[in-house]
Amino acid sequence: MTNRSVRPAADNGAFAEASLSELTRLTALFDLSGDNPQRDLALLVECEKVWKDLKSAVVLQSRDGRMKMPEIAQRST
Repeated sequence: MTNRSVRPAADNGAFAEASLSELTRLTALFDLSGDNPQRDLALLVECEKVWKDLKSAVVLQSRDGRMKMPEIAQRST
């Protein structure tokens, strides 16, 4: 498992796509057989980080679309 961090690009759509792609890659690495739960826990932590990146990208897209912050907050909780 690599510790790659998805960085925001100038284009929030590209940031969202990169985050979703990384999340998909990480979830494919899970082995839920119970043989290596420590590895799966580490993957969960990485998935949570990337999920936050994806959420940030979508919030930024919403702001770019002139959605008001209270509406974004209500929808993203």
